[in-house]
Amino acid sequence: MTKENNSVLSKLNNLLRIPGVTFLWGVTVGVVTFLLLYGVAVLNPVNVNWLRHSNDLEGLWDLSQHYLGWVAYRNSPWTFPIGMTEGITAEPISVVYTDSIPLFALFFKVISPLLPESFQYFGLFELLCYGLTGGFGALISARFAHHPLLSFASALFFVTSPVLTKRVFYHSALSAHFLILAALCLWMYRAYFTPKRQGYLWVLLTVLATVINAYYVPMVLGFLCMEVMQEHLAQRNMRLSPFVPVLSGTASLLTGWILGMFGGRVSVAAENLENVSFDLFGFFNSRNDVLKHVLTMPLYEFVGAEDYSRFLPGFQTFTPWQSEGFSYVGLGMLGLMLFVCVYFFASKHSPDETKIMRSYLISISIGVVGFTFLAVGPRVTAGGKVLFTIPWPEGIYRLLSVFRTTGRLIWPVYYGLMTLAIIGITCIYLQSRQRRLLVLVGALLCLQLYDISPSLAHKHAIYAHIGEEAYENPLLKEEIFSDAAKDKSEILFVSPTRAIALRPYWSTLLEDYALENGMKMNAAYCSRDITASADAYADAHIARLRAGDPTSTVLYIFLTEDILDEYRDLPLKISPYEDIFIGTYRE
Repeated sequence: MTKENNSVLSKLNNLLRIPGVTFLWGVTVGVVTFLLLYGVAVLNPVNVNWLRHSNDLEGLWDLSQHYLGWVAYRNSPWTFPIGMTEGITAEPISVVYTDSIPLFALFFKVISPLLPESFQYFGLFELLCYGLTGGFGALISARFAHHPLLSFASALFFVTSPVLTKRVFYHSALSAHFLILAALCLWMYRAYFTPKRQGYLWVLLTVLATVINAYYVPMVLGFLCMEVMQEHLAQRNMRLSPFVPVLSGTASLLTGWILGMFGGRVSVAAENLENVSFDLFGFFNSRNDVLKHVLTMPLYEFVGAEDYSRFLPGFQTFTPWQSEGFSYVGLGMLGLMLFVCVYFFASKHSPDETKIMRSYLISISIGVVGFTFLAVGPRVTAGGKVLFTIPWPEGIYRLLSVFRTTGRLIWPVYYGLMTLAIIGITCIYLQSRQRRLLVLVGALLCLQLYDISPSLAHKHAIYAHIGEEAYENPLLKEEIFSDAAKDKSEILFVSPTRAIALRPYWSTLLEDYALENGMKMNAAYCSRDITASADAYADAHIARLRAGDPTSTVLYIFLTEDILDEYRDLPLKISPYEDIFIGTYRE
């Protein structure tokens, strides 16, 4: 290497000693990766048409639900709690339950008068997720050694992780994996802060997790508790007060209350935790079962599987719903983990080092066991085979079912293991300064990218070429709906409205139609069950109709023929439309 190259590398290393510079270096890696994968059309804030029919993209209506939830929240009057959305459900519902990224929804609602009539922030949010994931990913490596290649590799490993790729523009709020890395960095960089400031930062990070997606709250709090435990086991002066986790949790609950998370008759708990769990061999399983919404019952249909690896064949899990616990790490990262493990088990350490390492090992191990216990749920599977079932008490089952899709709680373990591998190779390089290690890291990074390239190519093919052509709701092409847009003010899904959760196609299509025409609804496809309030509203309306108190401003929707059969006596003109039935008052 020439003197000039050595000089440039030395200057880069000196720059990377400044955490802010390292962070910006990682942000750049993340932003460039996002632009290469998804292009720029998704960033256009007035390009909303692709969001209105997201089923045409990956076969799911979730993204449409998130966008329409933002539109409804934007159109709702200000109330307290400040996160309440009106017009799409019988009772106001929190923007939390439309998964519309409450932090962004709240900010852009404040400046709504300055925004164009059609506006979306989901592309911007995903771009920020990639940038921040890259930034915190680079900081993880730079905490122990300052080298541009190591920081670059660390950032790129994280921004191309398969679990992040899976979530982008599918469950957008769940793309905020940077929150997990931020928690790890806050633990690793604690020496840079006073104990009081670090405590405030933990509280702030927990609140930030709450206003993005509550799934991240237990993840952040988990790392916080691990840090407190490690300091105690190391028998050093406690920098962080054990009261900080309590304060952070309280701040999260208070934030949720302000957003309306606990208001109304929304079902918090869920069922079937066993089906949406993590398989113990999930880190090696490259198979992602592809789920699509279909127009006929039942709601979902698995239509094959995506392969996230060019080398490792995936295996079928006990139930395809376990794809929610998808956690393939990639062949390159698996190689890095193996190398680091072998090296450190073969190395000798001083007594002081051993004591400190033991404190980290015990606290991290307890965190790994805890999160894995939550992620696998009551039915423990490995390689698609049931090992045993844990008879959880009903109270614990319902408490943990608040997070419903428990398989996602493996993410702290997933990113924790990746972090340990990156820290390990960084420390090895710091001790040896052997350039062959940089070659090894570069080779494993290339192997990783080539291995997971099918998933990256799949996302690129879908989103990098998003058009900006106009979109017209297909319902307006039908006479019954175009007429209703002139004189109807309400869409009523007739009880039992639990069917709305089974028909997201009709829910989002009709929600889009209602919002476009200034109509209100009694039910919508949300992340939690709203049947109680929707049914009560529908039943009360039907009772008035049967008592001779009709209204001609309501469009009645019967989602199944079985539901319609219960209401044949009503004075309604019934018109079949595809596989649902539309009712209007017959005078």
